[in-house]
Amino acid sequence: MTLHAIDLTGEAYHHYADEIDTLHELAAMLPASPVVVNIGACFGTSAIAILEQRHDAFVFSVDVRRCDGYGDEAQNLVHAGMGDWNRCIRVLGRSQDVGVHWPGYVDMVFVDGSHATEDVIADAEVWVAAIRRKSGRGAIIAFHDYGNPICPNVKGAVDRAMAGYEPFLQRGFIVAYRVEGDRYECR
Repeated sequence: MTLHAIDLTGEAYHHYADEIDTLHELAAMLPASPVVVNIGACFGTSAIAILEQRHDAFVFSVDVRRCDGYGDEAQNLVHAGMGDWNRCIRVLGRSQDVGVHWPGYVDMVFVDGSHATEDVIADAEVWVAAIRRKSGRGAIIAFHDYGNPICPNVKGAVDRAMAGYEPFLQRGFIVAYRVEGDRYECR
């Protein structure tokens, strides 16, 4: 049996069915051959959801460590028939450090890493700057656990960090914004 993102939902996996649908919807909005940065990779639920919707996507999954317990991202991608070596690369490190040194364009950033106020704000600031600096056509930045009562810091931190932007989508515990690039780059 092939594993699907919907199979990795529920309390143990930190995502719910409506969030998988929202990730599918966001992925469908992206341009051809999109590059996605997935912050907080853990079990791979969000990476699998994105790759299910967009077979032409390439995902960089950022996390500070491997996530053991229910199967890590690499194992789950293999069980989903995607393999972690061909369309999803794990980047170990702090998402803010990765974002400061991000070498190329990105079409979407999905933030689901640390839920501490200062980390959510830092993720927003660093990745919005990376989008503006590197993505001439702009990108989507989306945040997980927005308004989730078990993660009470996230909503205020996102509201503060994204004060200059209007969300274009809010469903369940996901909120998404469009960020325009500062310059045009040939790709």
